[in-house]
Amino acid sequence: QLVVGNSRGNVLVYNRQSRKKVSVLGKHPRKITCGCWSQKDNKLALGSDDCTLTVSNEIGDTLEQTELKHAPCEMCFATQKTSASQRNDPDAPETHISINMGGKSR
Repeated sequence: QLVVGNSRGNVLVYNRQSRKKVSVLGKHPRKITCGCWSQKDNKLALGSDDCTLTVSNEIGDTLEQTELKHAPCEMCFATQKTSASQRNDPDAPETHISINMGGKSR
């Protein structure tokens, strides 16, 4: 999958296998500043200058939206490994998103 976000907050998702483009309008009202794909379950996280984080599926449906204190500048999906067995499990789900908000925390 390839995702392109623009300064108006719109997203275009291109599926290379099916060669189809899905235009997702109005994902964010302001510029999309960062994004990442989860490797395990094809979720897309996007951050914007409007200080929101959205998590969507591979066709652009919003699964979750969260307000942030500051605009994010980068992010990545992560796995919380709480037990010894999970530390060695490559199929553990990516249940967390780590977000860099430019060093701002308040």
